[in-house]
Amino acid sequence: MEGCPWQTVSSKKGTKKRINKIRTEIGGEGTTSWESGCQDNEVDCGKIKLKIQQAKEELTTSTFWYFCQRLIEDCFSKFVEQIKEKPSFRVEDIRPGEEPSSTPLHQQDTQLVPEPGEGALGSRHEFNCVCYGVGRFSSCITSRYQLALLLLLLEKLQVPKHRCRVFDPLFSRWEIAILQALGLTVVFENEEGKHKILTPTIFYMIHCGKALYNNLLWRNWSVDSLSKVIIIGNSFKRIEERLLARILMRDYVYISKILKQTEETAFPEDPQYLAMFSDTSVHWFPVQKLKEVPSEMWLPAEEPAYLECEELEIIRNQRQGNKIVGP
Repeated sequence: MEGCPWQTVSSKKGTKKRINKIRTEIGGEGTTSWESGCQDNEVDCGKIKLKIQQAKEELTTSTFWYFCQRLIEDCFSKFVEQIKEKPSFRVEDIRPGEEPSSTPLHQQDTQLVPEPGEGALGSRHEFNCVCYGVGRFSSCITSRYQLALLLLLLEKLQVPKHRCRVFDPLFSRWEIAILQALGLTVVFENEEGKHKILTPTIFYMIHCGKALYNNLLWRNWSVDSLSKVIIIGNSFKRIEERLLARILMRDYVYISKILKQTEETAFPEDPQYLAMFSDTSVHWFPVQKLKEVPSEMWLPAEEPAYLECEELEIIRNQRQGNKIVGP
């Protein structure tokens, strides 16, 4: 697939899942996009942007997009109603030991200030988006279609592109330039998925490592935060099916704990786009379900360490020592 650095393996369900071997191999070196990109040969950015546009146009005429946008709109309409009904901030939702301003500035969503004329809370214009792991879209057709779908979703949901933060440790400097030209906000720090949200946020993280989802849940482990999160990514149900219960609970405890409180809707299956979007679902967390569990579940949670995990599937941030105060 045009030099795509992904390897496919067959699962017990007969579908295919991509595993990024490159990320695991270079994870210990803390490789960053702006360093690796400087070693790339110059590429034709105009040609790549044209291919992205062509991928968007192809998707818009597909039956996959027809059904995909219907299920997205259905999920988001319920999610938006939940956001409108729930106050954006309450003192009682602060976790013990956590201050409202304790989140580092680079991780705060409030730095993305709404433009003049944008609507009240619940408007799509006040949503933020975080995209992890879209990959090397300049050379990988799978990554390119995933990026094209992200752009279509931002348009469909009326989320301004500058409110979408994009990170992948494999981005070259040319890809960073293209993303910035498209109007997206490129992030240069590897958060390992530990992004603390303060406003309603869409996480777009197709075919990312399980630890990334687990870290995201840990960082936002409260009723208030999770009720403002929607995740487009690997099916939690499939993750549960494919792992032994003891492994799921040992290595990915936050995925395990939140399964019963998750509303999940699978993407349509289309043979033409199977490699790009297999096992992808929309996940959100109804506040009623979150409040049904014992309050002890929301006590200050231990940061995942993955000491016994054999294949972590993500690149660690060695420069930050992997430790974040919180959640």
